[in-house]
Amino acid sequence: MIDTTEQATAAATPTHLAARSATLAVALMSFSALLLELGLTRLFSVVLFYHFAFLAISIALLGLGAGAVFAFLRREWLERWSINQLGATCVLPMR
Repeated sequence: MIDTTEQATAAATPTHLAARSATLAVALMSFSALLLELGLTRLFSVVLFYHFAFLAISIALLGLGAGAVFAFLRREWLERWSINQLGATCVLPMR
């Protein structure tokens, strides 16, 4: 009984590891985007007038909304690839 438990644990580990790494990658990207937005807001409010800070927030929300609309409208086209392939394509630099 110990052997089957160890085999089941060993078989589930790569999937669990991939899910954790994907979650960590999304969390880090979200965190970095929020920090960039916060930095732009602070910079615009100090260097320029305070209403440009609201412009930075509005542009960020527009980008999030545009990406969501694109994903909704082009769902069939995006389903040709797995989440891992799409993530690797978005993260890797283009040549």
